[in-house]
Amino acid sequence: MPKTATMLPSGVRTTDTLTVTQFAATFPVDTINEILEELGCGTVRVRHLPNEFVIYFVMMLALFRDCSHREVYRCVALALNRLMGKGSTKIFIPSASALSQARSRVKDEPLKRLFHKLAVPVGKVGEKGVWYRRWRKMAIDGCLVNAEDTPSNRKTFGRATNQHTTIGGAPQLRFVSLMEIGTHLFVGAAMGGYYDGETSLAKEVLSFLKPDMICMADRNFYSFDIFKQITDMGAAVLFRLQKGMSFASDKQLEDDSHLITIYSSTDTKKREGLKARLIQYKMIGSPTKEAIFLITNILDAKEAPANELAALYHERWEYENALDELKTHLNARSIVLRSKTPELVKQELWGMLMTHYVIRSTMYQAASREKLDPDRLSFTHAVRVVKRTLVKSASDFSPSTTAPTID
Repeated sequence: MPKTATMLPSGVRTTDTLTVTQFAATFPVDTINEILEELGCGTVRVRHLPNEFVIYFVMMLALFRDCSHREVYRCVALALNRLMGKGSTKIFIPSASALSQARSRVKDEPLKRLFHKLAVPVGKVGEKGVWYRRWRKMAIDGCLVNAEDTPSNRKTFGRATNQHTTIGGAPQLRFVSLMEIGTHLFVGAAMGGYYDGETSLAKEVLSFLKPDMICMADRNFYSFDIFKQITDMGAAVLFRLQKGMSFASDKQLEDDSHLITIYSSTDTKKREGLKARLIQYKMIGSPTKEAIFLITNILDAKEAPANELAALYHERWEYENALDELKTHLNARSIVLRSKTPELVKQELWGMLMTHYVIRSTMYQAASREKLDPDRLSFTHAVRVVKRTLVKSASDFSPSTTAPTID
């Protein structure tokens, strides 16, 4: 059933409270300038096309894929000029070629750093839907995104092949990200090419986990090294295991889960094992009647009973919903990154992640004020509101406030 926008008692839709202000509130211009300076690409003199404007321009491209780049830039420049007290200043609209050159000048690293610095979980401590007992619910997963078919994109990213020839044609960028389940917020990401493994990229992302988090993932992500990395960080693990894996039971617990010992594949003499807990169950009504095996580093069954962890694991599918928002609803169902060069392809995807974060965090804030579940709000409606307010109220674009932080 499609979601509809929830109405407030006054008859105003919750997501109508979204304004363009949230973009600069979440990613403030002073922080943008700091990062640009750190990378040696700050605006050293007054230009018609300063680098900080380009950052916001890239974010707006994620919303206005059907508009000309010049028109998108006009909205961004108008908003920032008014903020700086230059509302009456004539807006210079560069050519499409100049905008492309400006993006190449900025590159992708500033957006990557901004996202990793300011895109943080926002769910309040103990909040229903955000937390399981003492852990913040997180999921990790990845996907492939098609890029424009250019020689440089093909060379850098690669694409699907078989033993005879290339399949499909489009170069593909692989990215892996962490997501706060209760808010649908992506809070850490790593990007690579078609042949980069998800587990390799995942190891880059795991640094964003905190000890108060429980990380869930599908069976493609389990490995001894990842399990150990998360455990050493003090966070909790809840991963599904691949078919065919077997472990000897050290002890059966009161909830019918089992304590086991896991080893690295390189530890042939089994000297450096880690304690883990194995949970087995079947889904009632499942046509396949397939047994599902979960592994966790929460060893005390009283702290997290097996039946609760089995139910909790299936919330991992919220990642798929957030991914659908990012790849289809945000981009008007156009899921090809249009940039011609690998650096700008990554820049475009960072801009999409930042824009998704702004919209989702604002939806969470609106829902929290009205004591609503954020899942009751329509992401598609929120995107329409942001587009409308960007054009209608560019003067609201105020980077003076700070980004949200974890309570």
